[in-house]
Amino acid sequence: MTMASAVVIVIVLFRGEYLLPHTVSGWWGFGGSVLFSGIAMVGFFVAISLIGPARATLFQYAEPLFTMATAFLLLGQALTALQIVGAVVVVAALVGEKVLRGRTRDAAAQRVD
Repeated sequence: MTMASAVVIVIVLFRGEYLLPHTVSGWWGFGGSVLFSGIAMVGFFVAISLIGPARATLFQYAEPLFTMATAFLLLGQALTALQIVGAVVVVAALVGEKVLRGRTRDAAAQRVD
């Protein structure tokens, strides 16, 4: 993430297109995005320590689903067919991972017996 930020900063500096907010609400949005992205990163690392990296990463894969649901329910944003297909793919991957993990555990338990 740091490298991506560095690349974006270099591009913006050369093109001269970076504009700071001009209104109070713009600054609130700017500050809120900085604050909440920091809180999210700390929360993710706390989740890793509590539930392990594999499970915490699964929740990260579900972020687009939460984003779509929030945009649809709270902001009234319309869902496109491509977004719905993407959501189905993400859900299928999450369910598939859970099923495969269960089979792996069952196979390991049978070998121990």
